[in-house]
Amino acid sequence: MTPDSFSHLSRVTSPKEAFEKAQILLDAGMDMLDIGAESTRPGFTPMTTEIELGRLLPVLDLVARLPVALSIDTRNPVVMERSMAYSPLIINDTGGLEDDGFLLLMKKHANLLGVVMHGAGSGVSHHKKEIGRPVTESVSDYLGSRLKEISETGIGAERLLFDPGIGFGKTTEENIHLIRHISELIPGYPILLGVSRKRFLGEITREEIPENRDPQTLAVLALVFRKISIFRVHDVKGAVAFRNAFNAISAGMNHHGP
Repeated sequence: MTPDSFSHLSRVTSPKEAFEKAQILLDAGMDMLDIGAESTRPGFTPMTTEIELGRLLPVLDLVARLPVALSIDTRNPVVMERSMAYSPLIINDTGGLEDDGFLLLMKKHANLLGVVMHGAGSGVSHHKKEIGRPVTESVSDYLGSRLKEISETGIGAERLLFDPGIGFGKTTEENIHLIRHISELIPGYPILLGVSRKRFLGEITREEIPENRDPQTLAVLALVFRKISIFRVHDVKGAVAFRNAFNAISAGMNHHGP
């Protein structure tokens, strides 16, 4: 629900349009719907609480009727608290759950899960990359330290997902390195990976238009499919077709249903 989202075709301008798009994505086979009202693309403009709520709540009024789990993409605990009336499953905070307000919400709502993302000093997290240190070590140490700190507050580790923050304050080479070593970052814990249509994929293939980067997105999915728990995409139909074909071929089947 942002007019400045980096992927033009992913933008929606009204609650009605958002609901219609959500229905299309649901029909295409999405497992959960991630909704954000503040863009966190490079150079984004932070939103006030009032603007973010004004964009988000009317959409939730409609899409909460659909039979799909909801994830709320926000850096603002106040926005997340207001969203709890719609029973979302996940806090998708690009700031690593560093704001204690998110942890208070997780304590209050026992079924709420939280995403811990490494922001690498991109403007969405206080955490910075260490100069001269391998990016995998930097990300792994940060995710591990957040796991320890959050667990010490009494929130079970089973309620956390971890996101290496691909494209957030990282070079193309660092993004590639993190993807190649994704299973080493926080072994034994679920990874949420968001690479869909991102700029580094365009830099690899010299594709400037985000909407033309879906094949590149699927190339990443092919590499890490067995190593991640959630893949965040724009092209649900293509990703589901990939998943079904991958599973069918892996199982030696001629057909694999949804």
